[in-house]
Amino acid sequence: NPAKVTDTNGEWFEIYNPTSDPVDLRNWSIGDEGSDHYVVRQSVVVPAEGFAVIARNGDVAVNGGVDADLAIGTGMVLYNSQDEIVIHDQHGRSVDEVRWSGSDLMPRPNGGSMSRSAASLAAFAPSDDASEWCTTSDQFGAGDLGTPGAVNSCTPQANNAIVINEIHRDPDQADDS
Repeated sequence: NPAKVTDTNGEWFEIYNPTSDPVDLRNWSIGDEGSDHYVVRQSVVVPAEGFAVIARNGDVAVNGGVDADLAIGTGMVLYNSQDEIVIHDQHGRSVDEVRWSGSDLMPRPNGGSMSRSAASLAAFAPSDDASEWCTTSDQFGAGDLGTPGAVNSCTPQANNAIVINEIHRDPDQADDS
């Protein structure tokens, strides 16, 4: 829920690769259980023990200062009240998913990102367990809170498959794209 830019310009999420090998997201799909669906057509390499930022808008001048590895435009909208992110690999296998709703206890910071805790990544806890998420406290770009493309306040230290690590789903100073 960005505060410094609008949702259309400032929504983004980050994935983390806790393995010792880089992972190319080419032909992977990102979506939800509704109409959002995006297939990664170019090479986007998530480095070993590194991050990739996927944003609606890749222009740092209007997206709140997010240096995106991939801009997906309207391919994915992150609704504040209820939504999910589902990632499938190039073979169609589910890799990770995160769900939030108005009835769960997921953090809903205005102008800040939700981040997975280090313990949840290390244990590969379910991504939609609200107790495994916290509000990021580090400031970036135009002033919202988050750590796009970097270790976050809840330092990830897992040794498993790609996981969704951080979500900025409602920018305030620019539109979501």
